[in-house]
Amino acid sequence: MKEKIGTGLTYLLYILLSAAYVLGLFHSFKKHGAGDGFLGTVLFPYAMYRGVESFWHNDFAKVDWNKRLQADMKNCVYFIDQSVNPGADVYQFNKDIEEFSSRIRKYPQLKKNFLMDGCRKYIGFSRGIIEDMKISSVSYFKTGSFEFTKSKPVLDIEDELRRTFKIQDEINNIWTSLNEQFEAVKQIDISVLSTDKISSNMAEYEKKVDTYKTAYLANSGKVFQTLFGQDI
Repeated sequence: MKEKIGTGLTYLLYILLSAAYVLGLFHSFKKHGAGDGFLGTVLFPYAMYRGVESFWHNDFAKVDWNKRLQADMKNCVYFIDQSVNPGADVYQFNKDIEEFSSRIRKYPQLKKNFLMDGCRKYIGFSRGIIEDMKISSVSYFKTGSFEFTKSKPVLDIEDELRRTFKIQDEINNIWTSLNEQFEAVKQIDISVLSTDKISSNMAEYEKKVDTYKTAYLANSGKVFQTLFGQDI
């Protein structure tokens, strides 16, 4: 009886050691690279160590999250903005966003939450700017005086995006682009237009802004869904 128990334990130990060895090799090649994997093939104890280590392995142990998330947030903004760029290479855009999303979806939940929060705020910020631009431009058609005024929600979100999410350059680029649009609106000399023509131009401009806002919200929502696998 004791002999049978001893034999059974020997077989069990053999199975456990073999399993640890196979698991260690798999883990070495997958998580630590080919060199580490080949080392395990010639050093049995090392492969077994990797097998045990796989249970507490942390893919992100050496990541500098401040730098990583700052860079990732810039990438998120890029994809959101490119979604309404008519000149974007659609094939390359889809390829890039799929590769990027597959990486960030593996992040710890708190890190993903940070990026999702930043994206939601950036989309809200952009939507607010579109509305503020529309209000300022319509006012110009009515009064002949152009003055762009940021609403308080836009100011508050912009401050948080700069402080917390570190996308100063991206926001500065938005204002540069808007200044060009402001100048284009100012080029319309309403003093020489009839009342009907002014009303027509104003209605046409409002329609264009509303169309752009609709497209922006739809496309940015699709980007958010692709990046994080959920609706905004």
